[in-house]
Amino acid sequence: MNFLAPLLICLALLYPLSGMRRWLQQHVFKVGWLLTKNMRTTTILFYTLFLPGVILYEFTYWMMAGILNIRAERALSWPDAQQVAELRLNFIKLGRNVGSFRLALINLAPFLVGTLVIWWAAFNVLHIDEAWEILRAEGLRGVGDAFTRLFSTPDVFLWVYILF
Repeated sequence: MNFLAPLLICLALLYPLSGMRRWLQQHVFKVGWLLTKNMRTTTILFYTLFLPGVILYEFTYWMMAGILNIRAERALSWPDAQQVAELRLNFIKLGRNVGSFRLALINLAPFLVGTLVIWWAAFNVLHIDEAWEILRAEGLRGVGDAFTRLFSTPDVFLWVYILF
């Protein structure tokens, strides 16, 4: 099975998707503020919308700190009210005895685990490789069949939300 082409496509989309993530976070935060007119409530709604990613990030961060024998100073707590529309994933604070190398490993772990989870779900749940083969074989005529293949996955919208 050829994974190189989808991998190259994913790498090429990494920068535009990062920009879209920032744009989406800003607008979701603004809509939340317009609905509630309260920064604390908006912040809690904001984190709730992105809950699967927040949980995965914080759990991986905490686990990697534990693996490297770094003590976490504080457990999970409510997020602080924010003035800017960005996820500040700082629920878990590390102790002061963290070296640069271990801190880099701890900060890199959530990205790697998140990437692996997305990769696993894309190929084992959503079967994106089958949709890619349809597009490769049929070209533009196969776009409808490729989308049909993707959307035939049970609970596809739940999986897309989790990956989101």
